[in-house]
Amino acid sequence: MAPQSKLFCPFKAVGLVVAGKPFFLRYLNEQRHYILKVPVGNAFHIYNTSKLQLLSVSELHLSAISCMVKGSPHDFTATKDGTIYCWSAYYNLVKKLEAHKHEVQFMAVIGRNLVSVDVENNLKVWDVVEGSVYLEMDFNSNAFDITAMVHPPTYLNKVLIGSRQGSLRLINLKSSKVIYEFDGWNSAVTVIQPSHAIDVVAIGLDDGRIIIHNLKFDKTIMTLKQDWGKVTALNFRSDNNAILLSGSAVGHIGLWDLEEKCLKSTIEKAHDGPIVSLICAEGEPLAYTSSSDNVIKTWIFDMPDGGGRLHNHRDGHSEPPLRVRFHGSQGDVMISGGEDSQLRSSVVSTSRTRSLGLACYNRAMVKKSGLKASKKMPPIINFTSELTREEGWDSIAAIHLNSSTVSTWSYKKSRMNEQYLSHKRFKDSILKNGMATCIDISACGNFVFIGYNTGHIDKFNLQSQTHRLTYGEEVSHYTAVRGLVSDSLNHWLVSGSQMGILQWWTMRKGEKDKSLKLEAGVCSMTLHRESGLFAVSLDDWSLIVADIDTKSVVRELYGHHNQITDMAFSADSKWLISSSMDCTIRTWDLPTGSCIDNFVVPSPATSISLSPVDDYLVSTHVNELGIFVWVNRSFLSYVSLQPLKEDYCPPTLALPSSAPDTAPQEDSDSGDSDGEEDDENVEEYKSPSQLSEDFITVDNMPTSRWLTLNKIDQIRKRNKAVQALKVPKSAPFFLESIGGIEGKRNDAEKAEGDEPKSRISTRRDFVLETLSLFGILLKKRQHDAALEMLLKMGPSNIDLEIRNLDPDLGGSREAMLQFLNMLKDLLKNHLHFEVAQGYLSLFMKRHPDFLHTPDNEVEQVCKELADMHHKSWHVFRQDVNLSLSLLSYFKNSAVINYS
Repeated sequence: MAPQSKLFCPFKAVGLVVAGKPFFLRYLNEQRHYILKVPVGNAFHIYNTSKLQLLSVSELHLSAISCMVKGSPHDFTATKDGTIYCWSAYYNLVKKLEAHKHEVQFMAVIGRNLVSVDVENNLKVWDVVEGSVYLEMDFNSNAFDITAMVHPPTYLNKVLIGSRQGSLRLINLKSSKVIYEFDGWNSAVTVIQPSHAIDVVAIGLDDGRIIIHNLKFDKTIMTLKQDWGKVTALNFRSDNNAILLSGSAVGHIGLWDLEEKCLKSTIEKAHDGPIVSLICAEGEPLAYTSSSDNVIKTWIFDMPDGGGRLHNHRDGHSEPPLRVRFHGSQGDVMISGGEDSQLRSSVVSTSRTRSLGLACYNRAMVKKSGLKASKKMPPIINFTSELTREEGWDSIAAIHLNSSTVSTWSYKKSRMNEQYLSHKRFKDSILKNGMATCIDISACGNFVFIGYNTGHIDKFNLQSQTHRLTYGEEVSHYTAVRGLVSDSLNHWLVSGSQMGILQWWTMRKGEKDKSLKLEAGVCSMTLHRESGLFAVSLDDWSLIVADIDTKSVVRELYGHHNQITDMAFSADSKWLISSSMDCTIRTWDLPTGSCIDNFVVPSPATSISLSPVDDYLVSTHVNELGIFVWVNRSFLSYVSLQPLKEDYCPPTLALPSSAPDTAPQEDSDSGDSDGEEDDENVEEYKSPSQLSEDFITVDNMPTSRWLTLNKIDQIRKRNKAVQALKVPKSAPFFLESIGGIEGKRNDAEKAEGDEPKSRISTRRDFVLETLSLFGILLKKRQHDAALEMLLKMGPSNIDLEIRNLDPDLGGSREAMLQFLNMLKDLLKNHLHFEVAQGYLSLFMKRHPDFLHTPDNEVEQVCKELADMHHKSWHVFRQDVNLSLSLLSYFKNSAVINYS
């Protein structure tokens, strides 16, 4: 059994879109649509081509995928440990091929055979059906270092391979001989792409040249040259346009007109890295590209000059995120920022992310002339957010690496403010190297507090972006400010310095109050506003927990063996979770001051955050582009938590992998349809009407259906028209009158009403009616059917039915008794608890005389009903009070000063 954490288990990774490896396009015959198979770390993702929606994720490979290739009917992936995996057309694993001892870098499919080449220039030919190697060739890397391989169409049992030395070889795999060697063009071959014409291939070179070459006659048809350096990808369009697409190392895409032998159009900065994959859709003016920037883009070529524009894209962080925080009270939205200077919003349930913008100077100029390196702001190293004033102005403030400038962002508008928060003191040459080190937003959402490495603390107004106050006379601290937290009442601001000083300030006037000297310098600070507790990580790798109101330290925690990177409180402030550069994530129980959970991750966590409802823990890690989500086991079931022993050996957990946006589809190409038939025969689970007789079960119907029954008369009086409807004047004698209170009467109604009727029979108030269907069901003691009928009615109909139970209105004494018995059974069985209360209240209001009738049977039923009502309400009230007491105890227990 795999090692597990007591509290957290891996759930999913968010924001991982593509790795820097080529992908391919596949057509599914049964579904009649295309999919993209994209390698991402230890698995491959399957996206649809229309919206780039993540459909499914493959099983995890034992190591990262190094290359993949499309075959028929199977696809193949190879990993860095040399293992080759054979997959069905969708994502079912068929077999493994194991013979390589080094990383496989190229593969090609020829019929039922697979050709693979590893980094040591060892070429193997596999019989896929048998799963064995029947041919093996070795190449001397000094004479012929393989850099590209392709199977030219119609060339039976042959592959064309290119080398770093510039030459190419055509190899017959059946005879294991080199049948022809091309001299090359004095530059390393980087990519080879067959064209739609027989014998013709496009060859990309390291110096930027593109050679269109005829293999049969060893003749160069044309030579193209891109000015952007190395050619990294090539592909031919197949929509009746003689266009060749080329990718470069700087992220540009070139469109070459093969008839005119010239560059037709350019897409500059299509990606922020080298183009590693470029696929043209069959028969359509579409192309799919990817790079190492964690983005898949769809381009459509419908511009007047034949150029392309961005049609769709799916992206994530292009550089590792450094900070992640949950945003809002629902616990599903996350905000992250990192080395790519972007703030991104992610949703746990969909795995989709959207960009709030790129931090840059002079946004107006960037929009006009494009982003340049000099205009891009440094990486985001920390940020804070507050929802209180999110509708009015910016709700996010971020600090940047080695910069005194703070950027503010609007989550609602998904953009960065054009103004920045920066104090004029940093224009002085003495303080020009000052930089912001910590940040916090007040609970009211009006002010942002910024601490600097120069020891200053400034207060800015978020709405006007103006400076309001500097704390302290000259400086707030004599060393760098490492942490800032503010309380929920806007009374206290607490700062922590590199010298280990905790200083309390009055937030409004900036006056010093109390200070505490700690044993080591402050590294960072995190606040739980509801309880007033804040955690402080120190330079000696320890943690302390202090109370912002009592101004005292309540807990000291030891256990980490390296620098602490981040901390997070649970919603009730009972737990403190901390991450460290020692690759551990620890959970501390604050009431007991002990560590109750500890696990190790492969890469140190740079940031962690616990959702407002404690169901998810999210983390970011060193050199990882994704945001990793962990499920809190205690949120789903009971978990026994005991303090860990000193010799406890924490388990090592793998980081979570990606999960599909929607439920995975069936693999129709595999020919296995049993799964679909089984799914149709499985009955959908239905929750029982009552989980236990000891539980009080409510109906969960709208409150308007039962809560308003006791006030039905007031509602009718309120809704009564102030002025009576006026009868319209009579129409001329030659026109039929259709207006009036009676409304329009058509010919069909006249035909139905040919027989004369008594005028008295049209007035219901004067007719003695028999029992309604509801009354008949009660009289027959069919309580379930009668209740089901009531539950479907509105308040007015329910009032009418209960009124008509009166014998004077056509009802009967027996029906009224059975109505009370029906309510008694509901209270006895704890069913429809709130509805029964509403019905009973309305019955007592409509029939008080009946309840006071000197009748033994009525008196006995009323007495039993009163006893049942008292018992059921007593049980309900006792359970609610017990739950409230326990919640209050656990919520406030961590606030007690245990020192």
